[in-house]
Amino acid sequence: AVNLPALATVVLAMVLLARGARESALANTVMVLIKIGILVFFAVVAFTAFNAGNFQPLLPMGAAGMSAAASMVFFSYIGFDAASTAGEEAVNPQRDLPRAILIAMFIVTAVYVLVAVAAIGVRPWQWFDGTEAALVQIVAELTGQRWVVLLFALAAVVAILSVVLTVLYGQTRILMSMGRDGLVPRLFARVSPRTGTPL
Repeated sequence: AVNLPALATVVLAMVLLARGARESALANTVMVLIKIGILVFFAVVAFTAFNAGNFQPLLPMGAAGMSAAASMVFFSYIGFDAASTAGEEAVNPQRDLPRAILIAMFIVTAVYVLVAVAAIGVRPWQWFDGTEAALVQIVAELTGQRWVVLLFALAAVVAILSVVLTVLYGQTRILMSMGRDGLVPRLFARVSPRTGTPL
């Protein structure tokens, strides 16, 4: 069976990337702002029912639990390498790329900590074990509004589109460089004379 939504997502990302780096960067910026906005919305709602007692004890599973959590959070940082593939299209890559990566890591870390503190402040940590779509459940229960579930579902779709766009952006630049070096067929090194993006 063909997964039509997945196919449509990849084709949409491909069309955006083919139009040019500026257009795909603008689309990705809008999608990232939506993702950050929905997470900040969650935190604001969650802090209305915050219970500091949920943080007792602070490390209930000790160092082993902290290490397990850190190994899961690590995968959230995969994707920053995509920024490094934009060196050829950056105005001043030596200055701009390190700044962009560090600023992005700071923002992501701050948002993750904010969401984690807000979530645990609303529900004890045991509640999250086996709970699916925990953030949506919390906001739906606290607001009593059904439209919140739809809002989070739409934000999840936007998040998937954003990730696919970012991964394909990085992959096309990697294949272009490999094509130039002769590691893959030179077909992959072709760029559009109009947009300068890999074809």
